[in-house]
Amino acid sequence: MAIRSLKYLICALIIQFGAVYMLAAEEKPNTRVIERKSMNFRQCLGMISSLGAKYGAAPKSIFRTDQVSIVQFDPDGGDGMSYVLSCTRSNETMQINEVW
Repeated sequence: MAIRSLKYLICALIIQFGAVYMLAAEEKPNTRVIERKSMNFRQCLGMISSLGAKYGAAPKSIFRTDQVSIVQFDPDGGDGMSYVLSCTRSNETMQINEVW
């Protein structure tokens, strides 16, 4: 029973980490939310390859669980611009941030 409770606690903390990461990214002066919408978690994960092609960069996984996925794309444009895709299962949210 204690192990099950611990697993639920860890899952809750991971979900909160994803939500805090998304909120913190919105508040930084060098980050801008360029797209945010409700989207099925699987559908959001399916966007990874198309965004890689769009930005001309391979995806780099920053954080991944069965509830949250955060992926970064670092194009070679020389402008220091990166893009971060956040997918959250619990609230079915997809968000793309521009980071410089």
